[in-house]
Amino acid sequence: MTTAAVTTVALVVPSSGLAAGTWSGPTVIDKSNPPENISCPATTFCAAVGVGGYGETFNGSAWGAPANIDPSSNPSGHTLTAISCPSASFCAAVDQAGNALTFNGRSWTSPVAIEHGGAPTAVSCTSASFCVAGDNGGAGFIYNGSTWSAAITINNVSNHESIGGISCPSASFCVAVGERGDVETSTNGGSSWTTPLDIATANLMSVSCPSASFCVAIDAGGNAYTYNGASWSAADPIDIANGQLDGGEFRAVSCPSSAFCVAIDAHETVLTFNGSSWSAPEQLEPAALASGVSCASSSFCVAVDGGGNAFVYGSARAPTSTLPAPVLGKTANVTPVSGVVFVRPPLGKSVDGGAAAGQGFVRLTAATQIPIGSEINSLHGSLKLVTAAAKKGQVQGGTFRGAVFRLTQAAGGASKGLATLSLVESAFKGAPTYASCQGKGKAGDVAAAAASGKVLQLLRASAHGRFRTRGRYSAATVLGTIWTVADRCDGTLTHDVTDRVSVTDFVRHKTVVLHAGQSYLAKAPART
Repeated sequence: MTTAAVTTVALVVPSSGLAAGTWSGPTVIDKSNPPENISCPATTFCAAVGVGGYGETFNGSAWGAPANIDPSSNPSGHTLTAISCPSASFCAAVDQAGNALTFNGRSWTSPVAIEHGGAPTAVSCTSASFCVAGDNGGAGFIYNGSTWSAAITINNVSNHESIGGISCPSASFCVAVGERGDVETSTNGGSSWTTPLDIATANLMSVSCPSASFCVAIDAGGNAYTYNGASWSAADPIDIANGQLDGGEFRAVSCPSSAFCVAIDAHETVLTFNGSSWSAPEQLEPAALASGVSCASSSFCVAVDGGGNAFVYGSARAPTSTLPAPVLGKTANVTPVSGVVFVRPPLGKSVDGGAAAGQGFVRLTAATQIPIGSEINSLHGSLKLVTAAAKKGQVQGGTFRGAVFRLTQAAGGASKGLATLSLVESAFKGAPTYASCQGKGKAGDVAAAAASGKVLQLLRASAHGRFRTRGRYSAATVLGTIWTVADRCDGTLTHDVTDRVSVTDFVRHKTVVLHAGQSYLAKAPART
């Protein structure tokens, strides 16, 4: 099996950053083989694919050099038609030649034929072990982490077969949309689908479901449809003017939540949804080109077009590349992504911009270089964190939120480059503390309180590189995945969302390896 490596090119995002709710661009990424589809699971990672079997990745600041990840597409000019990335360490893409290929965070596999005679048109993945693809003949294909299934019927209604889009917020709920306005639903991992339901008179082009109780679908006529967990709404004519023009139909929709969506049409016009209504159309540039869009959150989206350009939406500040490069074991670069984030440098140190030790926590308002050893309060916000990697000249990074933690990093030895985020209690007045687990009264009451599942703080992490999160009773080590760690009154709970996590239990002196979807509670020692 051959692989295609991912390389990076110089920064091309404007150094001035973005104001909230605005689009920046265009940025040229590949004029010769332009991308038409994109997936962004995080603000620090996107992957785009398109014409000629080419693809590229984006780390939130720079685009990687275009790579021919699917050479089988070249002889007949086939295009990579869809991509889905549940994390920065896994993506699946499909092409018009009937092939699928996957990405492991570093390189792409060779194309694998999943069907003969049909052309895959859509794919959705919830993890590295579950994807569903659909084709232009109404067939579906399920990926289990190693192989693709034989064809499964999604839509077999005469002349209504083509699948325009698939969205699976979980392995137990998927929605497919397509030709003649048909919608199908699966609640058993894609093995069987409901009878097609006509909700539109035009072809449905794309669907996005952040949960089983909310979806948005768009059609070729400029209409949007919402699903509330039980039924679909009537057509909402949000882009009729462009929808009536030749080649002006909607191309993609992305909803990271029920309160935010972005839709894009082939005239490179975007519209946003705030949970109740759609904005007026806004054209990114005066062109009519195939385009795609993906949003990691309500403050970060990336759109690509058939002209080889990319556009970024959000509240990103100046990218970390405008700062000095992080130094192994000494400094790291942090950028607020959403909400409110604070930082406190260690004794005798200061953060870029002058905040010194002794001032307590200061708000993080822009891309900032901080010393290793700093404490970060992300209880009510999220941040992008970039550190130096073990190999000289390289960096590693991720997005973190939901806890107060101290950042340390090993500068040498077997753990060289390993960045550790240790949950901190009692960091300030009113901060999470284990003292709140102590009940008053009899010893039995104290034991009951200590054994409760009360969550003190929950750190949510999505990163690629050598990272470890450390709670009071265990530590979780990863090379690139999405995971959470929670300090609770009864112990430290680690949950693996994607890939693998190695958990070290400090109390029982053992190590447990978690796979996607698994959890482990390192129980607090019994109180006497």
